[in-house]
Amino acid sequence: MTIDEVYRFIQFIANKDQRGFIKPSEFNLAATRAQLDVIEEKFKERNSHKNLDDLAPVVNVGTLAYSSPSWTYPAGFLHFVSLEIGGNAVELIGLEKLQYRVDSSIVSPSQTYPLAVMINSGFKIYNNGSTPASSGTVTMSYIKEPTAPKWTYTIVNGAPVYNGSAADAQGLTLPSSTHKDICHKIAEYVGVSLRDEDVVTFGASFGLSSKEQ
Repeated sequence: MTIDEVYRFIQFIANKDQRGFIKPSEFNLAATRAQLDVIEEKFKERNSHKNLDDLAPVVNVGTLAYSSPSWTYPAGFLHFVSLEIGGNAVELIGLEKLQYRVDSSIVSPSQTYPLAVMINSGFKIYNNGSTPASSGTVTMSYIKEPTAPKWTYTIVNGAPVYNGSAADAQGLTLPSSTHKDICHKIAEYVGVSLRDEDVVTFGASFGLSSKEQ
């Protein structure tokens, strides 16, 4: 579904539910939150192949920069997936385990088996005993917050009319397989009741395929 189809769908449900007109600003806020909610749910259940497929558009890989005392989080960082330094996979552990690990003669971090902890500014990486690494090439795979969806419009005869050519127009980032879930959550946020049959009715009215619904 395009962002305009999602917007029209929510207006369609609001009219049926006698909720009244949903302002574009209300819709945009709800759509942003709804898409983030679906990302959270998919990430929690990422052992499912379908959920991994759904998350693919928001998986990003980037090189981290060092700014004492840590390797800083990338812009838009939502969730950790994996981390490497010098091509070696980094084990992420809780801060409460750090002292035991760096003091251990058996499982102390090394160049081959580095480890990291998360602090407020980023990752502290250890690959030389108790000394945090401050140099090297650090790459990270992570879930990145998508650009907020935005239904853009112009005012015609006192009413908002969709303007998809606006510079700040933005559709949903997640694939069509998630759009039904996103619509459900948008409906909840704007206070309307969404039933599965409403999706089918709307799809038939606007010529959407079952995949798009």
